[in-house]
Amino acid sequence: MSSSSSSSSSSVTESSSSSEEKKKKKKHQSSRKKEKKRRKKEEKKRKKELKKQKRKEKKRKRTLEKEAKKRQKLQQQQADVTPKPAASATPAASAANIGPKPPAPDTNTENSSRSFMPMSKAQYDEQQSKTYRAFDPEINRWRLYKGTGEVIEEIVSKAEFEKRKQATTMTPWMARK
Repeated sequence: MSSSSSSSSSSVTESSSSSEEKKKKKKHQSSRKKEKKRRKKEEKKRKKELKKQKRKEKKRKRTLEKEAKKRQKLQQQQADVTPKPAASATPAASAANIGPKPPAPDTNTENSSRSFMPMSKAQYDEQQSKTYRAFDPEINRWRLYKGTGEVIEEIVSKAEFEKRKQATTMTPWMARK
C-alpha cells in the first residue's frame, strides 16, 4: 500500500508541475504577443512621423523653389534695364550730357507668360515709332536712337554739321589758341 500511495503522490506532483509549466508557457506567450504588439505600434508611429517629416520637407522645398523663381525673375527684369552711359571727363561732355533721358524698356506686360511670345504688328510699330536722344561719350556726340536701340542718322544743314564737328573735335590744346 505504501507503494501505491507514493506513486499517487508523485503523479500529483507531476501533474501540478506540468500545469505550472503550461501556465508559465501561456504567460510567456502572452507577454511575447504583447511585446510584439507594442513594437508593431511603435514602428507604425515611427513610420507615420517619418512620412509627416517628408511631407514637410517637400513643402519647404516647393516654397524655396517658388521664392528662387521670383528672385530670378526680378533679377532678370532688373538686368533688362539698360545702364546709363558713363560720364566723360571733359567739361563740355558733362555739360552736354544733361538732356532728355532714353525711356525705360517697356516692362508692363499684362501676363508674364506673354513676354515670350512674338510681338504683334501693332506692338512692333509702336516700339519702332519711339525715338530718343542720348549722349554717346565714346564719340562725344548726341545721337538719335530708335525704340529698339538702333542708331538713326540725323539730317542737318551744313552749318549745323560744321558747328557740331567743331564742338566735338575741339581738344584742350586747341581751345588755348
